[in-house]
Amino acid sequence: MRMRDGIMVGRVQDKELQRLLGDHIPEDSSRSPSEEYAALRTLPKAKQDEMLRRLQVIDAYLRKERLAGGGDVEQAAEHLGLHRRSFYRLLDKLKKEGPVRGLTPNYRIANTRSSTADGLGD
Repeated sequence: MRMRDGIMVGRVQDKELQRLLGDHIPEDSSRSPSEEYAALRTLPKAKQDEMLRRLQVIDAYLRKERLAGGGDVEQAAEHLGLHRRSFYRLLDKLKKEGPVRGLTPNYRIANTRSSTADGLGD
């Protein structure tokens, strides 16, 4: 990992990744850190890297907010290349959907059932 604008970025060890994932799973969710980790590993590498980058920046922002009474939202948003409003939307998605679903660009749950399995209709 390396420090950039006071935020740690870069590859993390599996143990640290599972901690990060676990820290940001919504309280009302039935998902576990290991399920989030497994979902992350099914994504293409580029999406994994982007989700992890977003998670690290948001995690640093939230930690500063808890410790110092206010994180620098402008700095965090700039670090992600977002406007302040978009940063808050991303933060909201993280809180509602969890790290993998909320922070992965264009995340979609794959529908594995084929439409031809039921026939083409009447």
